[in-house]
Amino acid sequence: MAPYGCVIIANEINPADTALMEPGKIAGFASGMGGAEGHTAIMARSLELPAVLGIPDLTAAIESEQTVIVDGTTGRIVVNPSQETLKFYRLRRRRLARERQRLERLRTLPGVTRDNARIALHANLELPREVELAITSGAEGIGLLRTEFMFMNRDTPPKEEEQYSTLRTLVEGMNGQPV
Repeated sequence: MAPYGCVIIANEINPADTALMEPGKIAGFASGMGGAEGHTAIMARSLELPAVLGIPDLTAAIESEQTVIVDGTTGRIVVNPSQETLKFYRLRRRRLARERQRLERLRTLPGVTRDNARIALHANLELPREVELAITSGAEGIGLLRTEFMFMNRDTPPKEEEQYSTLRTLVEGMNGQPV
């Protein structure tokens, strides 16, 4: 079990591994394999986890217990950052939190263009646990639902009844909104 606030460094982190990560507990992750547009990166963004993928020889360059910053925005990994660098990233994190709060106020506004054309905003979901976030974020439905999660971390595909039950729970969770 990973300690609170840790950064996971590995040669490869697949989407199934990412799906098991707990945002808020894991500070971020980086791996030698993968890329910014791969499914692992998409899962990381969905979970709001900083991630940098595709850094060759990453595991050889970082030792356990070193302080590491994963800058998912720029794709940088900072090992043993100076106090000045730590201060920079703490300030940046606070600025991003303030920006998120500012944007939070907009989530209940209707989707309307300047010429009054109505736009329905639908969520893209990677995992079932995102239904509640989609609703609280003001989504008016689910536009894309990735179903790969049902096939991860298992040796055999889910039976039809299990898939039906999972999808039914998602649809019901959207309270009548389109899926």
